[in-house]
Formats: sequence, C-alpha cells, structure tokens
Amino acid sequence: MKVSIVTASFEEGDAIGNYIRTLSDLLGELGFSVEIYAENLTRVRGYPHFHWRYYNSRGKAILWYHYSIYSETLQCLKSSRDWKVVDFHGVSPPRLFSGYNSHLEELCSKGELAFKDFAADADVCVVHSDYARDVARANGYANIEKIPLVVDTKHLGTDDAELSALLGRIEYLLFVGRVVPQKSIVDLVTTFGELKKWRPGIKLFIVGETEIAASYFGHVRDVVRRLKLEEDVVFTGRVTNPEVLSSLYRHARFSLCLSEWESFCVPIVESMFFGVPVVANNVAPIPEVLGTAGLIVRKDDHAATARSIHETLSDGDSYAGLKSACAARASMFTEHKLKAAIAEMLGRRFG
Repeated sequence: MKVSIVTASFEEGDAIGNYIRTLSDLLGELGFSVEIYAENLTRVRGYPHFHWRYYNSRGKAILWYHYSIYSETLQCLKSSRDWKVVDFHGVSPPRLFSGYNSHLEELCSKGELAFKDFAADADVCVVHSDYARDVARANGYANIEKIPLVVDTKHLGTDDAELSALLGRIEYLLFVGRVVPQKSIVDLVTTFGELKKWRPGIKLFIVGETEIAASYFGHVRDVVRRLKLEEDVVFTGRVTNPEVLSSLYRHARFSLCLSEWESFCVPIVESMFFGVPVVANNVAPIPEVLGTAGLIVRKDDHAATARSIHETLSDGDSYAGLKSACAARASMFTEHKLKAAIAEMLGRRFG
C-alpha cells in the first residue's frame, strides 16, 4: 500500500523534515511504499520528493499530511479520496512574527484559522503532545492519536572529531533553533549575560537560521553588543551537517529552550539523547516533554535562571542526576516506539 506524505516544506536539518525522513524509513520497514510531496522543494539527500501538484489520489492509499502553516498543499487534504492522516505540529502564533516577517505572520494567521476546516476531512489526527491534542480537540477533531516524536538517530550520533576536540575544552551553553521572537532569544542572551557574572569563561552557541526575521536578529545583535558579549556569543547560522550538530550537542553543559510558544520542541529530545540537560521555559508542552531532565524556569527571570544554572553546574551530584535523567527520558522518544505506535494505529484500520 502507498503512503503519500505531503508537507508545506521538506528541508534537510528542519525538525519536521527530519521527522518526515524517519517516518518514511519506518513506513518502508512496515511494508508501505512512500512518496513525499511538498510546495517548497529543497535538496534532501536520499529522499526524492516531488511538487505537490503531482500528488494523485485514487482512494486506495494513505495521505499523511503535515499541518504546521497555511500552504497551497492544503488543497490535497480537501480533495483527496485517500485515507487521511492530519499530522498536527501546531501553528506558531502569528503575533510572534508581527513587525518582523509579515509574510509568515499572514501564513500563520491563515493556518490557525483554517485548521478547523479540515476536521471533517481527517480520518485521524496525529499529535505529539497533550497541548497539541487539546488544540486539535478544540478545533473539532474527534479521532486523535498521540505518538512520540523522535531523534533522527540515522543522521545524528557521529561526531566531527576535530570539532569535538575543540569543544571538549570549552564550557558552553547551546541553543538550537530559528532565531525568531517565538524562541525568546533576547531573554536567552540576557540570561547568559547574568550567568557571565558567575562564570566569566562560559560561551553561548546559537545554532540556527537568522534570516527568517532579519530585523529581530538585528535586535538580538544589539542586545549582545549592549551587554558586551560579542566575544562570548557565537552565531553559527543554520547547521545541516549532522556530524557538526552532534558535536555541538554532545559537549554542551546545558541546552536552552526559553521559547514563548512550542507545540513539542524536538531540540529538547535531541539534547536528552546526547545526555545534555535542558533549561526550559515553563510553558506547555515543555514540562511534558522534558520531565525531570532539566530545569524549568521563567524565561523573563534572568538573574534567577542564571543562578540556577551556575548552582547546578557547581554541584556535581545534581548535575550528574540531570544527565542520568536525560538518558531515561530520551528512551521514551525512540524510533522503536514511533514504529510501534504507527504500526498499531494503521493496523487497526488496514490489518
């Protein structure tokens, strides 16, 4: 049986893109043939994909649609005669792009409003957190399945040896994600500035695309300059090399996630996979994903957050306990568990 995966964008190194690669592999292992379609096409090694207009439904296959933003690909979801999975990743609140990227603000606004219009079309709505399940239910979706998101271990895990040798000598914090208002990068940098008072030698690596909200990135750079952190905050830009990303994760002391909004947050799971505790804002669904594998804080309480980080790093037993919790928590988000959940869900329908 064929599964047609449809998404707005299919990109290497993107959280949804990585999930689609894993999903494609697992569906193949379960005996399905898989084709991937997208509106925005980029080169993704080993995963051929096609423009969404080539998608053709005959009522004898599965459409697995990834919903995260408004896209022309939604026409597939409305018109398809196939059995339909709506995989809901949440839609970023449009206000978080206001004044920074009017195009994304519009697409997020339209995506939020349109989500309810497809409730009657979905045979099942897949979610990855209790928060997303509540949103789907509030928008009229009835048959909802919660399944885990996972670390893309097929592409993560092997380090860049030369980079690891360097990073192993540095004490640093890590942020992985887009430099956008949603991620509260200004709060993150300000907290780091407070931490420097306790730990003068520590560094901060900000790993992610900076062009989506260019004026916001400019504001972040202004904050870095005002706090005199130019020598301590490193903006790497987007990293798609899995060996480089693995090295950056593996040697970090803490990973930071001070987002104002998330629907899951894959970098939390990736951090736990590498045994790196997470400092995370107390907003749904972050505590649900993180469990006890990090510190839950208020993103705008910069001094208190910095103090908690310093005290934990200074207490060997406390820090070791968090690292152990990472390993236990990461075991909840494995390819094996995702494969079992998919097999069980599709088995009920297709036997």
